[in-house]
Amino acid sequence: MKSIIIFRHGSANATTGYERDYDRTLTPRGVKDAKKMGCYLSEKSIKPDLVLSSSAIRARKTAEAAHTAGNWKSIFFLEPKIYGGSPYFLLDLIKQQDDSYSSICLVGHEPNFSSFIAKVINASTCINFSTAAMAKIDFDIKEWTRIDFGIGTLDCLTHPKEVISNQEV
Repeated sequence: MKSIIIFRHGSANATTGYERDYDRTLTPRGVKDAKKMGCYLSEKSIKPDLVLSSSAIRARKTAEAAHTAGNWKSIFFLEPKIYGGSPYFLLDLIKQQDDSYSSICLVGHEPNFSSFIAKVINASTCINFSTAAMAKIDFDIKEWTRIDFGIGTLDCLTHPKEVISNQEV
């Protein structure tokens, strides 16, 4: 069994004042929600083995805050192509990962993440994937090369407003 955690970046500042969308930072709420979601995963005993984050500032800061607050021991890499990467790119990225990882967390952006989720679970409706939301998708596979669209099972879809963490963030 393999699983993927899709984690959208926290709430970000408006584009005003930033030369590029890529450079937008998290709002205070975005930081708080990222920490809350990191703790939430830990409390559920769901800690990814590998975290692959978009290198856009808001995604990187989200991943770092969750990783630290949740005390994840995950290997952490920045993957610049997650920013703007299509669902097909995300699928190919996952296929390239080492089979020793049981759980992989991708941290990034909309609309690609909700589209990816819909494709892997074969959903016929749109997925509401707000800032700092997480989806855990399970796959009945032993090798990442066997991952494909339509074979995942949505284990959970959680938004920060639904989470009550036992830890103060």
